[in-house]
Amino acid sequence: MKHIWTVLLLAALPYAVRAQVSRGHLSTGASGLLLRSTSVEAGYPDPNSIPGNDITAVYRLRTIDANLLLIQASGGLEVVALKFSPDQALGLSLNARFGLVQAPEEAAGFNGKLLLDFPQYLTWRYGARATRKSQKTLGVAVGAGYRWAYFFLPFNSPSVMLEGVYANKHHDWFLRLSADTRKMQFYNDYSSEGLVPALSLQQISVAVGRSF
Repeated sequence: MKHIWTVLLLAALPYAVRAQVSRGHLSTGASGLLLRSTSVEAGYPDPNSIPGNDITAVYRLRTIDANLLLIQASGGLEVVALKFSPDQALGLSLNARFGLVQAPEEAAGFNGKLLLDFPQYLTWRYGARATRKSQKTLGVAVGAGYRWAYFFLPFNSPSVMLEGVYANKHHDWFLRLSADTRKMQFYNDYSSEGLVPALSLQQISVAVGRSF
């Protein structure tokens, strides 16, 4: 599925080359990163070991559930692919953002890590910010696409977004909500247990930005 989104995004780039870019934008916001991490703790003596025999080391899995906070900044381009009118269009939202993780005590190992993020969407826009020629004061957009990211390892997930826009004479201001539609899951392969879930990530974001 992600390869289909990649092909569609690349196919639409000529629209940007032909100056069909509606607006660029900068934004700042925050994300909640839902994390579940499972790791193997160091061995410890088996309390059921028989005295005098070799002590058997026992290992156990430790699971952490944590909600990480990301403070993010981003930039992007809104590409008009198909214009129905000055106030309605289909297009692409091409974005790049970065953020620093703030983690609670139980997930302190993730604190201060950098997350690079590239969410890309196919969009439908109505009203303000749909095209450069729109005279509307208010606008709305919905989008669906894919998000490529790098935390301490690369991952990706399908993503959706909803945006509200307020336009004045000088700038368009917007509020964007976005979320992964499923968790990205990673596994460890243990000889005794087989595949064991090691890490899952799912992101929900809110951002406020301005077009230029």
